Amino acid sequence: MTAPPVPGALITRSTSSASDRGARRDTGAAWLMLAPAVVLLAWWFVAPIVQSVLLSFQQVSKFDFGRRSVVGLDNYAQLFGDPAFLRSLGITGTFVLGVVPAQTLLALLVAAALHGVRRGGASCAPHTSSRT
Repeated sequence: MTAPPVPGALITRSTSSASDRGARRDTGAAWLMLAPAVVLLAWWFVAPIVQSVLLSFQQVSKFDFGRRSVVGLDNYAQLFGDPAFLRSLGITGTFVLGVVPAQTLLALLVAAALHGVRRGGASCAPHTSSRT
């Protein structure tokens, strides 16, 4: 059993209004205007990445780029078997796991220290007195 409707109560309906249709039209226009940028991003960034991945599974002649043969994972086996590559991978890992977090922490500490400094003040200590 349901209660009778209260006079003056707000009744909501699930029908779409003119503003909903306008919002959908605006969304379609936005996607239409965004389409050239998305196509250019795919052309200039995504396509070369995909092409590089595909080339990494091939043996390519140095002087005749059209002469290719599929070698599968042999290029990667050669790469990970090279001690110079493994050494450079260790150096990069050290940089990423050590230097970047330390630099970020130092930047945050300096920003926190300078947060309360008055402009044109003589010291770097945060000011606590009020001007009257």
